This record gives sequence, C-alpha cells and structure tokens, in this order.
Amino acid sequence: MFPMAPCFSLRYELAITDLNLFLEKLHSGDFNETLFVTHASRSDIVTGYLVYAATFERSTGQQVK
Repeated sequence: MFPMAPCFSLRYELAITDLNLFLEKLHSGDFNETLFVTHASRSDIVTGYLVYAATFERSTGQQVK
C-alpha cells in the first residue's frame, strides 16, 4: 500500500499558445500556483520561462517556485 500524498490545490494549464501570450500570463500574477505543461518540441516556451525566471529572481531577489 502506498502512503497517501498530502492534499493541496494545484492548477494545470497547457502552454500551447504563442510565446508572447504565455509570457503575458506569467507577468499577470494570476498563475502563481499553476503548473504549466508543454510539449518538449516547444523550445521557445521552455526558453522563455527560463529567461522569465532568471529576470524575476534578479529583479526581486526571490526564487520562482
């Protein structure tokens, strides 16, 4: 028998749109508790997120969760 996982609320969203729309969602702050899922071939989305995270950490001193 597997131990029970803790219960918590997490939103999932597919990142299938263009990079600009995805970055707008990140900047809005409405998606702080969201797990974004995208296909591995969408290197623009993955790179965009990494650049966003580095910029956020540099400007605020906080880590992206």
